[in-house]
Amino acid sequence: MKKIFIGAILFCSSLYFSQTVKELNFNTNVPDSENNYVAVPREEEGGGYGFGYVYFDEYAGYTYKIIGSLKEENGRLKVIESYDQKVGSQIQRIENLGYKTAIIPASMVKLFGYPAEPNWLHNYKSNASENEKSLRRASVMNGARFSQLALPKLLKLYDANYRTPELFFELAFAYNVLKDFVKAEKITAEAIKAEAANDLVLKEHVFALLNQSKISDAEKFIESNLKNYTTDSYKAESLMNLIAYSNHLNQKSVAKKWLGIIKQEIKSPQFQQNIQKLEQHINSNDSTSK
Repeated sequence: MKKIFIGAILFCSSLYFSQTVKELNFNTNVPDSENNYVAVPREEEGGGYGFGYVYFDEYAGYTYKIIGSLKEENGRLKVIESYDQKVGSQIQRIENLGYKTAIIPASMVKLFGYPAEPNWLHNYKSNASENEKSLRRASVMNGARFSQLALPKLLKLYDANYRTPELFFELAFAYNVLKDFVKAEKITAEAIKAEAANDLVLKEHVFALLNQSKISDAEKFIESNLKNYTTDSYKAESLMNLIAYSNHLNQKSVAKKWLGIIKQEIKSPQFQQNIQKLEQHINSNDSTSK
C-alpha cells in the first residue's frame, strides 16, 4: 500500500481545527477501516499524513480514495485537499490489507466539513445479502493472502449456519494457508458429505490430505472423484500435487502411476510444461539414486 502515497499534492484549500495527531491511532487494518475516513503515514520526512476514504468495490476489492493530506502546524491539524478533488478523483486498489490506518473520529470528520458518508459511496453499494457481502470480503482477503483476517469472518458465517460451496471453499482455503490441515480436511469432508463440493473444494481436500502425508487417502479420494471435476484446471492441480508430494515423500511408484494418469486425463496444452517438469524431476531423482 506504500505506493498509494507517492506523488506531489497540489494545494487548493486548507482548514484548521484544534485536533492533533495524538488523537490518531494507527492501529486499524484495511478491512476494519472500510467505510471510514482515514489517515495514513507517509514515508517522506515532514510529509504529514495521507487523508482519504476506504471503501469496498465489489469488482476490485478494497480501495482507497485519496482526498489530500493531513498536517499538523502549531499543534493543530490542517486538511489540505488535493487539486484532483476539484477536477476528478484519484483512487488506489489496496493490496496490503494488513496496513495500519488511523480512523478519523466522527467529530473530527464533521469539523473538517465532510459528510459522514460521501455522496459517491452509493455507487459502490451492493444489493447482495449481508452474508454474501461478508463472504465476498473474506474471499478478497484470502486472495490477497491475508487468511488470518478472513478466517474470523468465515467462522462467523459458518457459526450462523451459512452453508454454500463458496463458504466451504473459502474456509478450507484459509485453513490450508494457515497450515491447519486437519481443520481444512474436516471442512471439505463436510462439504463433500453434504453434496456441496465444487472443484475448488475437491482440490482443497486433496491439498489438506497431502500436507498430512496421507498419500494413500489422497489417491483413493482422487480415484473416486476424478469424474466429478468439471474443469481441467483444478483436476490438473490436484493430480500434479499428488504426483509432487508422493515423489517428495519417496513414494516413486505412486508418483509414476499418477504421472501416467495425468498424461491421459489432461490434454490441454497449458498444463503440458508443468507435467513435463514433474516427469523430469522424477526421472532425475531416479538417476541420482542409482
